[in-house]
Amino acid sequence: MRRPNRYLRASAQQVDPLSWFTGPYLPLSFAALIAVFSTVVTLLTWDQSRLPWLQFVGAAFCVSAALLIHASTRPFRPPLRWPSAAIALAISICGLSISAYGYAGSDFHLELWWGIGGLGLTIMSLAPYLPARQILAVGGAATAAAALITFFMLYPNPQGWGPITTAVFLTYPLVAAVTATAAFSYAIVSRTVPLLEDPSTVLVPFDEEVSEERYEQHKAGVARLTARAVPFIEKVVEAGRITPSDRVL
Repeated sequence: MRRPNRYLRASAQQVDPLSWFTGPYLPLSFAALIAVFSTVVTLLTWDQSRLPWLQFVGAAFCVSAALLIHASTRPFRPPLRWPSAAIALAISICGLSISAYGYAGSDFHLELWWGIGGLGLTIMSLAPYLPARQILAVGGAATAAAALITFFMLYPNPQGWGPITTAVFLTYPLVAAVTATAAFSYAIVSRTVPLLEDPSTVLVPFDEEVSEERYEQHKAGVARLTARAVPFIEKVVEAGRITPSDRVL
């Protein structure tokens, strides 16, 4: 199997699980950001929507999608799979559609809409937990579905944008989110996997010749570190939780 293909098949969490235990609140942070973003835009555009209260309903769907991802990726849970991610994105698309319906036919500036950003943030919350190829698959499907649904709800618009301009506006933020998320996953995996497969390259510099004596010293250092790491990992697994002192160590 070629290396690039291998890097597309693993997630950042799978190749470097301990580091993601120290930052498990990415989806929760995005959920809070969606809530704040949608609330501010809704209040600022309250008079421009025929059904402004629907924006809060749509935002609740998008927030719940990010919360679902957060709950599904908690420590000691099975790895997130693409069906669960697809369900979360489907919930976010429902919120996006509700928001679009609330603004449809009203004097609303489409460039101020929070809905596309809400779905984009939901996609980005998958970054550490899905392989790049699955992000491209479920994210691409979500982008196509969201763009198709919202286009027919919001076109024509008061700004007089043509169909191509409207379609591009509804699509490019999601395409950017999917691309950036997949690129992030690929970058982490492609840099981590070689280190896991060849630990001796972590500390030995490439730009100078390494003597046999120095190489043996390095191997001894790696052995000492491993002797410390294994009991630590076993202790964490047995305890079932990670304490602040564990994070520092």
